[in-house]
Amino acid sequence: QWVGQRHINNVATRGRSMTALPFEGTLALDKYKIQDDQFGLYTPAVQMLAQRAAMWPSLLLAKKIIENPLCFDGKAFFADDHPVDLDAGTGGPLGTYDNNLALALTAANFGIARTAMRVFKDRSGEPMGINPTLLVVPPSLADTANRLMTSDYLASFVVGSTTAGNVAAEPNIYKSACDILVIPQLEVAPTTWYLVDNSMPIKPFLFWQRQAPEMVFMNRPTDANVFFAKQFLFGVEARGVCDVTLPFLAIKSVG
Repeated sequence: QWVGQRHINNVATRGRSMTALPFEGTLALDKYKIQDDQFGLYTPAVQMLAQRAAMWPSLLLAKKIIENPLCFDGKAFFADDHPVDLDAGTGGPLGTYDNNLALALTAANFGIARTAMRVFKDRSGEPMGINPTLLVVPPSLADTANRLMTSDYLASFVVGSTTAGNVAAEPNIYKSACDILVIPQLEVAPTTWYLVDNSMPIKPFLFWQRQAPEMVFMNRPTDANVFFAKQFLFGVEARGVCDVTLPFLAIKSVG
């Protein structure tokens, strides 16, 4: 409510430097083998190099998620004790919030994690309006995630039943709650899943593409590698970096 003069909130900024890193991939093929290739056996190798380049942002993102680097509040991005009020620290009156859970991916645990994000508070003590829109999983959890997000009904134990096989269909209140993103590189932790709010102007993960992937072919007769070593070279290069932003926009849970 507006009473008296306006209450002015000054914007506090905290810096974070990012350096675009160079990346490359190079493939060498023997000139004569390509010339004698009647079945196109080597063409897919070059195509796969290009496909790998197209996957480059996803590879960087997966590596950054697994790395779990420090974020702007001095804590790991996924941590149990992020300070709500950064200036007051973890001992401030508003305490801390937890975006690093230990729950398997089930319907009940999805609800717990989603609720945890929805009640994250800002430094004034008010909920920030976080609402997860993306469920990120490794391939091992893809079927579970799809079942949870697409099924009309989920099996649940009958109340009061002592028989393990006595289950009943229950309406799935989480159907279509989130989109699903399966990242193969996250399979290093096959029971770990993530909830992300991608609806905010700032996203929890940032990808800066300084130079888009560019394919270079050195297969002309006058190229030194062809002239001296009868070798065709196919390469791709790019520059960019991936980093984390605001930890309250994502939550991690280890099953």
